[in-house]
Amino acid sequence: MLFASLWLIEKQNKTKVVLAEKMDSHMNSTLKFIMKSYILPLVFFIAMMALTYLFIELNVIEDNEKRLTLIVTFLGLGFGVFQFFVTEINNQKRFEFNLKYEAYKELRNIIDLVFHTLNHEMITAESNPHGIASKVIILVNQYKSSVEFSSDVFFEGLTEREEAIKVKDTLTKILDRANRLRIQIDNIHKKRSPDTMDEIAKVVEQMNWHNDTIQCLKDLNKHKFPFYRAIRSYF
Repeated sequence: MLFASLWLIEKQNKTKVVLAEKMDSHMNSTLKFIMKSYILPLVFFIAMMALTYLFIELNVIEDNEKRLTLIVTFLGLGFGVFQFFVTEINNQKRFEFNLKYEAYKELRNIIDLVFHTLNHEMITAESNPHGIASKVIILVNQYKSSVEFSSDVFFEGLTEREEAIKVKDTLTKILDRANRLRIQIDNIHKKRSPDTMDEIAKVVEQMNWHNDTIQCLKDLNKHKFPFYRAIRSYF
């Protein structure tokens, strides 16, 4: 189970690195494309402006109709270049927004999965403390790696904000409590006490874990909404 957890975490981290590289590659390629594509239109645009000025200033074209045609052509060319710029800028903003939204949605999904997993384990009659601890470790590590990645790439300084710190601290408490339950159950098994006393001690420890975890989930539910608002402020 531990090797599977580490493998899953490593796979998720590799996926995030690939996503970051793709984003950087896309932004760099887009910037290079804009620079290469805009050089010729800008040079042509400046040349047309200079020629138009010379034609008007030097009276090269005396016919008013031809002069009007030249001005209309100039305005049409200017509008075309402007529209090209706006389209490329909007496409880039849309791409960045989609990436930010996917990162935001991933963080929400992880937190929702924490609630779903723990609620399921608390209503299961024969919960395995090792299984609980492993699941919580995977989810908390997944959250930490995701929020750090998002803070570095999409939401600068997110991990330093109070809203994010409260969520992280609450998840850490949930993880610590799950590990403590695992250790306590292991200690009960090591004592090899009579079956009845052993079962009673296990039930007591699980009840204590239930009560502590429920309080942590209440805190997490209270902290998650300000955290979501903090993320949306980056959009």
